[in-house]
Amino acid sequence: QREQLRAMRKKAEAAAAKAQRRSQAADDRYDQAVLAELVRREKDRDLANASQSPTADGDPRLEPTNLEPTHEAPAEQPSLTAANDGPEEVESESATA
Repeated sequence: QREQLRAMRKKAEAAAAKAQRRSQAADDRYDQAVLAELVRREKDRDLANASQSPTADGDPRLEPTNLEPTHEAPAEQPSLTAANDGPEEVESESATA
């Protein structure tokens, strides 16, 4: 009877060790899946932030500074026809060339 108990105990220890290994493997797979999901979400967030303007994250250092004074827009834009032979046309042509 003593030998029988010893064999049962040995069998139980082996089963417990096997269960522990399986549990650890399941935990490792879960941790890997969670990490992969976090990486995927961060990558998606970074790609979304990259496609938006630089100030999308609210960093004040990245906000563009307006160095030019604001002017009211004229009612009509001057056209580049022969009727407008002023200095504005000459400047705009030299800027595009």
